[in-house]
Amino acid sequence: MICPTFSGIDIYNLNMVWCRLMGSSKSSINKVVYACDIKWLFFEHDYIRRVVKLVEDEIDKFYGGRQFDLRLLGLVLKYLVIKSRDFKCGGKEAFFVKLRKDYPKYSGSIDDLLIDYYEVARLEAELRIDVEMAVNNAKMPRAELFERLSEYCWRRRLNLSLEQCYVVDHPEQFENADFHSLLRPDPLFGDDRQTEFDRIYESYLDHARRISLGNVPYAFLEVLPAVAERAVYTGIELSRLPKRLFGTGMVQWRRQWVLLNRLPKTKNIPELLACVKQVSAGFSEFPKEYLNEFIEALQAIEAAEIEAFDSFPQLSKHISTLPTISFKKRRPRLVAGISWQAVALNMFLRGTVKQLMGFVGTDYAEQAKGFAEKWDKVPNGCTVELVEGLGFPAERLVSSDIKTSSRIVMYLPGGGFFFPAIWAHKQILAQIMRGCRADGLIVHYRLAPENPFPASLDDALTAYRFLLDKGFDSKNIVVAGDSAGGGLTLSLLLALKDAGLPQPVAVALLSPMSDLSFAGPSRASNRWLDPMLPTRRKMKAFELYTGDADPENPLLSPVFGDFTGCAPMFAQVGSTEILLDDTLRIAARARECDVDFELEIWEGLPHVWHLWSVLPETHQALTNVARYLNEHLDRYS
Repeated sequence: MICPTFSGIDIYNLNMVWCRLMGSSKSSINKVVYACDIKWLFFEHDYIRRVVKLVEDEIDKFYGGRQFDLRLLGLVLKYLVIKSRDFKCGGKEAFFVKLRKDYPKYSGSIDDLLIDYYEVARLEAELRIDVEMAVNNAKMPRAELFERLSEYCWRRRLNLSLEQCYVVDHPEQFENADFHSLLRPDPLFGDDRQTEFDRIYESYLDHARRISLGNVPYAFLEVLPAVAERAVYTGIELSRLPKRLFGTGMVQWRRQWVLLNRLPKTKNIPELLACVKQVSAGFSEFPKEYLNEFIEALQAIEAAEIEAFDSFPQLSKHISTLPTISFKKRRPRLVAGISWQAVALNMFLRGTVKQLMGFVGTDYAEQAKGFAEKWDKVPNGCTVELVEGLGFPAERLVSSDIKTSSRIVMYLPGGGFFFPAIWAHKQILAQIMRGCRADGLIVHYRLAPENPFPASLDDALTAYRFLLDKGFDSKNIVVAGDSAGGGLTLSLLLALKDAGLPQPVAVALLSPMSDLSFAGPSRASNRWLDPMLPTRRKMKAFELYTGDADPENPLLSPVFGDFTGCAPMFAQVGSTEILLDDTLRIAARARECDVDFELEIWEGLPHVWHLWSVLPETHQALTNVARYLNEHLDRYS
């Protein structure tokens, strides 16, 4: 049988039972038994909630007219049934019967739990049969099936609400309850995962919600400019091909000349034969080198850029550290719609910002800082005060709609670790604050090249310690960041874990840059589709930030980190971004470490579109961010 499902009022009453139990005169052994049982239920429901997301995703595909996966649905339902039958702790019926007997005052709520207990198990068993029939092309109306699946998921969401599954009155006894002895191996999330459920696990690691809000077809106005941009740069590189071939030939001839000069100086036959072999191999490489130059010109890869692109083959080495993760190339959906404002913005960014960023270096950081200070303004309905004593600038934002708040949103703005925050970053923070009914703290961490790694991370850690010292409970702190600030947010979680400090209750990542080794495949696959970020510039700027640090250092490139025990995460990224895989790989990595990770991929939007308040997608995206953070804050308020 499936473990009992909880509605909001039932959880409240069950918590009251639990509090009365912990305050009663019953033996400590009885308290431990109840603690283990209740904690086991919450633990089990967390896994079920993750799998139900996969069912909801397939339902959305069906109603959206996209290709769905019935076989995956069948596997999910099979997992739920098998898990409940063979892999759960037994005696849950007896536990609730005993609870009903000991506390008759709450018998109504407990009876409701038991009814749900059997009802959900019946639905799962019936749906599994129906899905198997549909897979085998039996006469099973698809629309009717998906309506029943939708109803099932609605029941799950209503009755399996983790947002209210917690006990606050006696956290010590609850958190210290040793319930692991009750668990049997889980066929999906346990240490000994069954092979037949690997497909569900990979789908779970790769799960993302794809969002498009507008009516303008993406393909018509975005793909064609991308093709045109590629054609222009291919033409430029082909015009430079003779010079490239000449340079390659000169390098090869110099290499051969050194070897030929070595021949008369050889002292024995084996050494002579080895030198002749090297000369012969060098001449045979000539055609290959020329062919490579031609191919790179067709791909519009600049000669000075080839070294940067050499980082792509390193991906196989990185994957070896994450054996169960399969990186699936995600292409934008050509039938997806975006708003006309997003279309106009993409065209503007592609024609101006993207081209300028290919040539503008860190020399312009000071000018950018002056621009940010000149055009800085306070978001409407907010007051801003400087925070003193941190050793770096920081500002606290307070909304006029909220008189006092014990909650706070700490924001780490992006800028590639070189450029300062602008007023639009404060606008982002202001909307998130209002949605969370919280104050805000924007951290202006020190920037490169004057302050290379780990200066920015040290500042983020100092700011977090400052909030703790000011009396903010970690359960009332959420952290958010965009681009480089999103990667810094992830690094902060790892640093907090290393320092033994409490994690924030949740974090939000907006188009995070999480890999400074630049190993993400989307840097190549989305090179022309990204309307804002270029890859044609050599990444010397980031070398100034990293300094002598290993680019694969988890505190520098958190995609290589271990997030076990870290805060729940919410991320948003555009489908055409060259940094798309920075987010996808972080999602898979976090989920492998049993961290809750909710991911949204927004179709056809530029890097950190949240900075542009004119987009209707911006308001909805930040509303989703605030919803996620607020749900986690509400657990402890």
